Amino acid sequence: MNSSGPQPEYIECNAGNSHDILRTTLEKNYPDKEEPVVILCNNVSSVFADIKGKMMSGDPENQRNVIQYSIESMTSDQRLEQRDTLLKYLQQPEGVLVTDIVTFAGMQARNIIVFEPDTLLSPRRNMLLRATTSLVYIKGATPIPLSS
Repeated sequence: MNSSGPQPEYIECNAGNSHDILRTTLEKNYPDKEEPVVILCNNVSSVFADIKGKMMSGDPENQRNVIQYSIESMTSDQRLEQRDTLLKYLQQPEGVLVTDIVTFAGMQARNIIVFEPDTLLSPRRNMLLRATTSLVYIKGATPIPLSS
């Protein structure tokens, strides 16, 4: 059986270049800056700040809409502000949504990047099944436990 369409991609990275690999993956796999992409990760704020900084600097043609939403570790004011931004994104999905697996539980997206450069996310199988079209898994150099 010949499968057409995107195949899942696995990328192993060192902790020092993980955010550069994430940015390069976005540019290579999703060249259309309006293409909606969800990044699932543990440290939402850090990944968001890094990606937003890299995506919004430089050539204006390479700039993307980048938003974050996580129900963990937020004040109620932050939650309201992020919720309003998320609602706009969901009504017209363009660009990158950075979130965590707890917040994204039970949802699916066309394009997902699972990003765990230095910590193992759980439940891994659940995250990998969230992509409907394109899946990229970026992982640090630590071994993947078979039990997850």
